[in-house]
Amino acid sequence: MLRVLFFFVIGIILILSSLILAADSATKLNQLNEMTTIPSEALANNLNFGWQFIDSSGPKRGGPGFSYDRILNKLVLCNGEMTGTELIQDTWEWNLNEWQFVTYDGPGPRANFLMVYDDARQNSILFGGWTHPDSYLGDTWIWDGLSWSLRDVPAPSPRANCAFAYDIGRQRVVLFGGSYYQTIFNETWEWDGTSWELRSSEGPPPRIFPRMAYDAKRGKCVLFGGQSSYDGETFGDTWEWDGYNWVQIDVQGPEARLWHMMANDPIREKVLLYGGVNRFDPADIFYNDTWEFDGISWSKVVGTGLGSRWDAGMTFHEGLGKIVLYGGAGPGPLSGFPVYGDMWVYPGFICGDADGNGVINLLDITYIINFLYKNGSAPKPPAAGDANGNGATNISDITYLINFLYKQGLSPVCP
Repeated sequence: MLRVLFFFVIGIILILSSLILAADSATKLNQLNEMTTIPSEALANNLNFGWQFIDSSGPKRGGPGFSYDRILNKLVLCNGEMTGTELIQDTWEWNLNEWQFVTYDGPGPRANFLMVYDDARQNSILFGGWTHPDSYLGDTWIWDGLSWSLRDVPAPSPRANCAFAYDIGRQRVVLFGGSYYQTIFNETWEWDGTSWELRSSEGPPPRIFPRMAYDAKRGKCVLFGGQSSYDGETFGDTWEWDGYNWVQIDVQGPEARLWHMMANDPIREKVLLYGGVNRFDPADIFYNDTWEFDGISWSKVVGTGLGSRWDAGMTFHEGLGKIVLYGGAGPGPLSGFPVYGDMWVYPGFICGDADGNGVINLLDITYIINFLYKNGSAPKPPAAGDANGNGATNISDITYLINFLYKQGLSPVCP
């Protein structure tokens, strides 16, 4: 029966594909697509306007190094912590289908560090952090997609709890703030692929646990929040670094917080902020809100979230065309907070839109066929291809979409 079903589906695809190939003009091709296309506005129930879950195959991890390797089209996860006391040393990669363990070699166990992808040098750079029993680190590590290498170069003094971002316009990695025990920094350093350079000791007041993202549209690094000391004021201010000077932006935005997540969305031309915590206001406040900054103002996003989350990994995934958030910690004491191993994308995807172009049509069916039988790319994200919601993308999803598009069948119901 399955064999008959398979050839029936392939027959339908061949007929539809032949119609496309037979189209002797762009007009005929457009007409065919219009006849078999369900636009996004008609699929509001299938679209998650906030965050959407896509994977849980990776390790549980708080405060991981997290970057997107554009050349390999893979996410890279390094180290982090399982609880407030257990630090991990390992490297994982996500290949659009699942997380895969890579190596135990590389940077030693640590927390409160950050990692970013250096697009010009096509590698991920990791700096500093904190490790047991109570040591601050000042080492520089490079992941080239195959192995880690330690760079023996003059660098910022040992520190943790910094903000990190990659300035793609100037091809520099930017580091701000952080701490060495009770010493809190407001220095700005930059990495050019071979050496570190101190660029400024002015700008935002000294702070720990701020976050920063590069605004590609305007060519500036945007910094928000942080804390003046381990028991001091929590900031809710917004600053921009243009490569030469810091400027405070007088704008109303998210409540004061630290350990939040920030990333730039170059497609939507906005900087995204999610979650975080304010531990001294006067009691712990854990956030589960999403904010967008367009260079002029912050706006709070109305839509679904993923619960209160802090110290997660977050970056833009070019292959998916979306921001990806991984892991992090939930509400709880520093000595025993819950840690997650799930992954979410923003903004949410349209179920059944396997090629990620914003509509469901014949092209999504052929996309899934190519993925299943011709070693084509995975749906974007993978869950978008699971049209019948059975937990996997397979031939049954092809028949489901054919029924939906051509036989008035049920709408896709991705998990």
